[in-house]
Amino acid sequence: MLWFQGINWVEKTLTIGASYLVFGRLGFFMGKPQIAHPEMELYSKENATGKNFLEPVYTSTEKLSARTGFSGRNIAKLTKALILQLEEKDIPENLPESLLSQYKFVSRFTGFQQIHFPSTEENYQQALRRLKFEELFFSQLRLSMIRGERHQFSRGVTFKKVGDLFNGFFNNYLPFNLTGAQKRVLKEIRNDTGSGR
Repeated sequence: MLWFQGINWVEKTLTIGASYLVFGRLGFFMGKPQIAHPEMELYSKENATGKNFLEPVYTSTEKLSARTGFSGRNIAKLTKALILQLEEKDIPENLPESLLSQYKFVSRFTGFQQIHFPSTEENYQQALRRLKFEELFFSQLRLSMIRGERHQFSRGVTFKKVGDLFNGFFNNYLPFNLTGAQKRVLKEIRNDTGSGR
């Protein structure tokens, strides 16, 4: 662990001989593991975690922590208190039942519970899969709606007649005869440019 505040800060803040829970983002420097600016709290049975339990990490700025004492750990505690108060009806389902059963998704309520405080790695992965799908599904749906509105209401430049430049090139300078399919495509293009779409 690294404490850039210095050893005096550590001696004043920590009680010698007491047990602490220390957590933070693990990094490596010169091949050795380190946690810079770890968060710590006095160890107790209430805050001890089991082997398989995943603890959420919420980012918090140093300014926020220094000014208010509000850290990522505090955000986690508030989030846990909120989730414990929620019921299934508070987070309604927004995907059709057919999609839920087809892809074997957990409910939206379970997804939110398990993404923040998963009881197992498998539950975390199921929640992550569900919420990623939901986000992608609704962003694609929104893009499709925008595209549909654009095609429905937008108008292009309408070319009411074929101009002299096209007719002159087609009749006098095109060095070969067009096939039936090529003539059909030109007619389709002409209809499209004349429609304003």
